[in-house]
Amino acid sequence: MQTIRIGTWQSIDKTRSRHFRGWEQVGTEFTNARRDYREQIDIWDERPVHAPVAEPAYLRMMGPNQWLDERHLPGHRNLIEQWIGQLHRVGLDLLELLSVALGLPQQHLVIVARHYPNQLDGC
Repeated sequence: MQTIRIGTWQSIDKTRSRHFRGWEQVGTEFTNARRDYREQIDIWDERPVHAPVAEPAYLRMMGPNQWLDERHLPGHRNLIEQWIGQLHRVGLDLLELLSVALGLPQQHLVIVARHYPNQLDGC
């Protein structure tokens, strides 16, 4: 496995993105006012960018991901985007199955869940 230097990860540090996407070093995340000792990369599906003053406020988080240069982790972006697409399909399939199991029209929960800002509206 290839070792990626911390300086490379810092090139996609979350503080460089107003959309709350990118890498976070161990110990920089807090949950319930307690430090989390984990390293993470926040990646969502790609969304159109909204103005920094957009309302409602959650729209300001929509935007592009930060990606490592392909020479550091070849194929990672394509693999992650494929994974996100497959997860969308699984989510839609589950909603359709739940609708049928509840005696509702097959698309009922899909239609309900497509209301912004959920992850299914881009499918």
